[in-house]
Amino acid sequence: MAPEPADGIEIGERWSYEIRAEGHELTVTVIREDGEALSATHMMSEYYDDAWLYFKAGVYNQNSGGEEDDGVRATFFALTHEHDQP
Repeated sequence: MAPEPADGIEIGERWSYEIRAEGHELTVTVIREDGEALSATHMMSEYYDDAWLYFKAGVYNQNSGGEEDDGVRATFFALTHEHDQP
């Protein structure tokens, strides 16, 4: 099993995130339980200018080397969204 990152989220720790897409900028901000926020911004290609983008809330197991009965679990305490039309 891979070690947890030094600045990662602990199992059982409540945290939140914000995904913001404005123009070609896609910014993801993770907010830890103590209020500390970490952000990363990615510039999207013009390829997506006419594409419909959507976000899904869930847990998607990306482990291709684990045991067959590996699983994932998450609890969402609240979901909110805002969508401004241009």
